[in-house]
Amino acid sequence: MSHISGKETAFDKAQILDEHFHSEQQVYPTLADGITLTAVNDGGTWTLGTVTQIIPAGTITSDFDLHFISLEAISDNGVYELVLYAGDSDTEIARARFSREGGSDGALRSINVITPIVEAGSRIRGALATDANDGETVTLSLFYHTY
Repeated sequence: MSHISGKETAFDKAQILDEHFHSEQQVYPTLADGITLTAVNDGGTWTLGTVTQIIPAGTITSDFDLHFISLEAISDNGVYELVLYAGDSDTEIARARFSREGGSDGALRSINVITPIVEAGSRIRGALATDANDGETVTLSLFYHTY
């Protein structure tokens, strides 16, 4: 996942960097509601919930990497940790932490992430954990660039 197949020379790498910084940003889902992930409700804390599909396999047809997570709704106050996975083997590609305080979604934001370059057609899935234990949810979208 760390390189684009067939792009090994210094010139290739310079071209990849140029595409990385100067290609249009995409978002998934686009023109649709975000994807909701649920933290596990097992009476304990910091346990990852069910791994949930965010981007289905075959959706992004070029190699890509993720740049931001847009937090659209957080169900309750607390500290959260999100793990993102790529491919059929669910290889971990990023972790992000964020919080909600004071009962307001007013602080929702985009969190930047850095992922390896992911192979075209790969699915992206995520799992959520929190310091609370009531089955909290987070709704999100992902920003990405293709190569």
